[in-house]
Amino acid sequence: MGIRLKELTCCVDLLPIGSRFIHPCALNHPQTQLITQHVALIFGADATVWLFGSQLDDEQVGGDVDLFIDTPQRNGLRQIVQAKAALTSALGRPVDIVLRAPGRDPGPIGQIAEQTGTRLQ
Repeated sequence: MGIRLKELTCCVDLLPIGSRFIHPCALNHPQTQLITQHVALIFGADATVWLFGSQLDDEQVGGDVDLFIDTPQRNGLRQIVQAKAALTSALGRPVDIVLRAPGRDPGPIGQIAEQTGTRLQ
């Protein structure tokens, strides 16, 4: 995954996230911190979150934010709706959430997200 210099016209440099670099025009460091803080508040401190999809594609800027959340706690639709609403409002763009929790199988998209995504810390 390479970044072309011509695509960085609105950005100073690349933002390290995990073992990858993402285009900071897509999400910046304060935004990724905001995501992890909201996830911890809503899904529990032991929840982990991965960013996947178009936000990691250096050919695309903008669009929705795809998150894969893994938590050992039982969570349901209410927490998903709460997280989507809070993060959509805070980030100013749509947020999609795929959740793995006891009793909730994320299906194949969960595996893809975990394999291709970047864990936010």
